[in-house]
Amino acid sequence: TVFDELVRWVQHNYGEYCIVSNEEETDDVVVRQAFAGNIVACMDKDIVANCTGWLYNYNNEEWKYNSDKDRWMKFCQQMLEGDKSDNIPGVEKLSDEVKQKYSITTNGVGDATAEKLLSGCATEKEAWERVIEAYSSSPVSTEEWKERMQENAFFLWMCREKGQTFNLRDYLKGLGIDYYSTN
Repeated sequence: TVFDELVRWVQHNYGEYCIVSNEEETDDVVVRQAFAGNIVACMDKDIVANCTGWLYNYNNEEWKYNSDKDRWMKFCQQMLEGDKSDNIPGVEKLSDEVKQKYSITTNGVGDATAEKLLSGCATEKEAWERVIEAYSSSPVSTEEWKERMQENAFFLWMCREKGQTFNLRDYLKGLGIDYYSTN
């Protein structure tokens, strides 16, 4: 195919500068390269939500150092909003209690609402506690919101190690949170 020929041509002419993602998500390979200290050129919010280091957005020619706080804030924001392009729903409806507590007037969660929910979080643990609060107060059963949270996190997470399988429960336990004990 034309694609295979193009891959061979690029590898032949630029192979020493290329990393090929073979039988894994390219985004996972890119994130691992960022964690290895390489500069990543991208315009993908998923990369921003999953890595630290220098990023270059070639769409707007902007450089940004993505700190660990930038990473987890963006990831938690994605957990709240979801990602329509990847069919990840996020929190579909906020409870009246959460809306009142955070002065939110909309039912769903978009950019502005997610930012409001995460406003003032100084630690990753605090941000995740807000995410859990939003999911757990949504009008679904306890098992449903926990499963939705795990599924959304699984699809939003980029692997930091080849072959890694992400488990939200284990990740949050590392932050001192056991969301399974939450009703």
